[in-house]
Amino acid sequence: AALNDVEKQNQDFRVKAMISEVHPISAKIGKKEGLKFDQRYFVFENREKNNGDVYSKRVAVVKSMKVIDNRKVTTGQTQSSAFYQIAGGKVDNYGMFLEQHNDVGLNIFLGSAFAGLTGYTGRAEYYISKAFGGMVGSGSGKGATSWKIYAEGGYDLKKDYEILNAITDDFTFLRVSFGLGKDFYPASFLHWGPFVGYGVEAISWESSDTESVSSDFIEAGVRIGINLAHNIQLVGSATYYSLISSEVEDTDTGEKVDFEYKDYFEDRMGLGLSAGIRFMF
Repeated sequence: AALNDVEKQNQDFRVKAMISEVHPISAKIGKKEGLKFDQRYFVFENREKNNGDVYSKRVAVVKSMKVIDNRKVTTGQTQSSAFYQIAGGKVDNYGMFLEQHNDVGLNIFLGSAFAGLTGYTGRAEYYISKAFGGMVGSGSGKGATSWKIYAEGGYDLKKDYEILNAITDDFTFLRVSFGLGKDFYPASFLHWGPFVGYGVEAISWESSDTESVSSDFIEAGVRIGINLAHNIQLVGSATYYSLISSEVEDTDTGEKVDFEYKDYFEDRMGLGLSAGIRFMF
């Protein structure tokens, strides 16, 4: 933790390396320099102002996908570690260089669902792929990158919501889900990723203080994001919700009986759509 703080505050402590290849993006650093799997680096290029001053401009953001063990290499003839691009423009090996800029590995998403399990929604994602470095063999390692676990919550208040074409009331929907997903980067400005998870939902309504409905479900879908900045994306999701079970509880007696969720809330299961902003830390 102390070393991370020092690296953030003092550029001299950050690992830097010239880019040696671009297919894939590669540099001759490895475990000896402290490189870890799925670690973030910025790509810089030195440019000159009209007055002759030289400055470094960030042109891309990459993460490591294959880390070379060069700890026993003393001749300088080491192999290169490989990286994949997650943001920025074109990268070349004509003077561009990598500089270490560690991330926390945490994403926060804020948005709204307008089909399926509707309402305001928020999600926290944490990249667990940093622990997968030992699984990478002689291949590129890209398949082990950007795996994450997530926890998502949602809230929806529907006033004068009609069910069974007869009952109108104010309903409150609360849900939470947990799952696993992965990000793929087909282009430097674009990512997409499948996910699967398990969730629960609780429903209460204005006219009853003694009854509530609870249900659990499986969710699976895909998310697509477009970069607004290297650490901010506009993200849309398509999620299919499949009901497992549902029951209504009398909070006075504790009695529970099965509840036909789809008969009352037929528009909430099935395909859901959402959109929002994701922040990466």
